Amino acid sequence: MGNLTLDVFWISFMPVYQHTIGAVTAVLSVLVIYLMITRTPENGRALARYLILMQLSILIVDLGWGFLVCPVFFFPLTALLCNGVLCGSETSKHAGVVVLFQCTVQVAIALSFTLHYKYTAIARLTNHRQITVTENMIVRLIFFFALEMPVAVIVVSGASQQEIQMFMRSEHQLALLSLLEDDVALIGIAYSIRRFLWIPITLAAVVLVAITISVGGCIFFVAQTLRMLSIETTAISERTRKLQRGLTYTLVMQLGMPLAIQVLPIFIYVFSMTLFLFTPGAMNFLLCIQLCHASFHTIFLILTTPSYRRAI
Repeated sequence: MGNLTLDVFWISFMPVYQHTIGAVTAVLSVLVIYLMITRTPENGRALARYLILMQLSILIVDLGWGFLVCPVFFFPLTALLCNGVLCGSETSKHAGVVVLFQCTVQVAIALSFTLHYKYTAIARLTNHRQITVTENMIVRLIFFFALEMPVAVIVVSGASQQEIQMFMRSEHQLALLSLLEDDVALIGIAYSIRRFLWIPITLAAVVLVAITISVGGCIFFVAQTLRMLSIETTAISERTRKLQRGLTYTLVMQLGMPLAIQVLPIFIYVFSMTLFLFTPGAMNFLLCIQLCHASFHTIFLILTTPSYRRAI
């Protein structure tokens, strides 16, 4: 690997940016949750509970990234600067990394549960098939355990944790080492994958499996929901069928935004560290884009829901 550098711009910019994004997300989330509670029609309240869960998950993500850890990436090196609340000790810094992964994963879990609920609701509405409580539980447990696998690997990766200056010396990253030594206030965390090569390989594998199961499952639920609504049936009127199809398309657009903005960067992060691709500056730029997901999702949700839009 070449001698990497990180512009000092990112060290000063990222904490301010992350704090700002976290605060904006908190304000928007309070607003949209209030609208969900007070402005959702009675027939949509069951789905609204899942959307509230989704919004809370998104809020927790930005609070984690924006206040608890506030990372500045050294990717593709397995190291980062830590500027948040959970940066007081080596143990708490690793806990912060675990929290970042867990927060992100819970968004994917909430999204999968929401689309699964929509699928089961339409199956009941159209009398397409009977879905038992046991089946519901099994499907959701599959999603839960598949998506939690990367978090389990991150927890175990604590065995490879290393003091960041020592890590930079072992990686012969003299420019980054000089940066850290010039400012003793910089706090970081690093993982030595040369001694534990199985960790990034395992992480890349389980992330790929988790993405395949979650994205594949969500595509299946959406496709089946639309297929059921495309079949004429006496169980529901034509007007209701067309209305539900429109609502399903809207739901997919509302949920697809955080899914795409969350999943693609994580995929790039993991394979950047595994294959040593890109630069720390590029990874931090990608993180800036990823952190916008909450604002985009919340504003789009309000604009595409008539009862919420009228209340603003």
